Amino acid sequence: MKLAICDDEKRIRDLIAESVREVSESIEIEFHADARGILAPGFDADILFLDIQMPGIDGMNAAKMLREGGKKTVIVFVTALE
Repeated sequence: MKLAICDDEKRIRDLIAESVREVSESIEIEFHADARGILAPGFDADILFLDIQMPGIDGMNAAKMLREGGKKTVIVFVTALE
């Protein structure tokens, strides 16, 4: 299984990865500080943790672009907002 974490805050990326590794050490994890990596043609992940608020392309627009591009990745939105 391949998992991607896209969040502009490194601390949050690390926290999510730590939680995932508690469940399974065998999950492959890739990190992205902004939406450019997940919108690149070669992006392929089974699950994507995606921050809603990021500079540049926000998570909601990035998710829309992924779907318009035909990606079937499961998206889990994350945010620090209440």
